[in-house]
Amino acid sequence: MDRHFRNAAWALVLSCLIFSGAAGATATPDTAAVPDTLAVAGEGVSYLTLMAKLGLGLALVILLAWGTVFLLRKSAFGQQFGAAGTNIRVMERFYLGPKKAIYLVEIGGRPLALGVTDAAITPLSQWQPGELEFAARPAPPSTFAAQLRSLLNAGRAGSQEA
Repeated sequence: MDRHFRNAAWALVLSCLIFSGAAGATATPDTAAVPDTLAVAGEGVSYLTLMAKLGLGLALVILLAWGTVFLLRKSAFGQQFGAAGTNIRVMERFYLGPKKAIYLVEIGGRPLALGVTDAAITPLSQWQPGELEFAARPAPPSTFAAQLRSLLNAGRAGSQEA
């Protein structure tokens, strides 16, 4: 996935550079009198400076998008949407204190209680499959648009109740 993202980012950068270069070349019909600067409000701005600003802005936007996706994947909120079809599910968690929690997980259909601290993960209890029943987790929406729509509807419902 990361390789595809990098390839798409490079393709976007290169296409923007090619498009901006082509747009600049067609802006003046007389190629013999192509100026080295672009007149903006009486000031001369170099094409190189303009391209550098454009490239840095694009790089910043791509970096922010990548950072947002990375943080969303690491958060519990993002993991609940990306965990469909896995064999390991975190069913519940209960925090006992800072950096100390009990997790109820299901691994391959078998429920386990785990004690989690900074230093260790300790199995506390385990049950046979079917011995402990979990409420069915609703299936996540399949598309980004459907996920965004459900989040917006949940936010509207919460604001209407208040």
